[in-house]
Amino acid sequence: MPTIQCQNCGAENVGTVNFCKQCGSKLERPSAPTPSPEPKAFAADLPASGTAVAPPPVRIENKFAALHGIASLCRLLAYIFAGLAVLGGIVAFFIALSDSFFAAVGALIGALIWATITYILWRVIGESISVLLDIEENTRRAATILEQRLP
Repeated sequence: MPTIQCQNCGAENVGTVNFCKQCGSKLERPSAPTPSPEPKAFAADLPASGTAVAPPPVRIENKFAALHGIASLCRLLAYIFAGLAVLGGIVAFFIALSDSFFAAVGALIGALIWATITYILWRVIGESISVLLDIEENTRRAATILEQRLP
């Protein structure tokens, strides 16, 4: 990663920061941006002319459709159960309002906390399944690409 030297104190700073980590003064950028390097090609991708050839796209079949459905269902259940908990809290608020205002507010706050916990729980389950499926798909894709590159 390129670095920038502070004009004030001379400290070396990462090229992405705007202020010096040592003295806090504003860093001046070079007038011309440095061109980004060309992506490196594998030797197997280079024809005799020396120019890189893009590998053919890798088609990966979509496996585990049931798990994709379960992940979507968990995300949907997050909204449904959170909504039901909020509605239950509103009902509890009006029922407890006849006894005490503070009890009614406590019931509503408790229901909102429960709705938040329920929402987070179901979203975490759904997103965890999705992440695991993405990891599996990327692993298969990487294995397929590596198999294509080997002689």
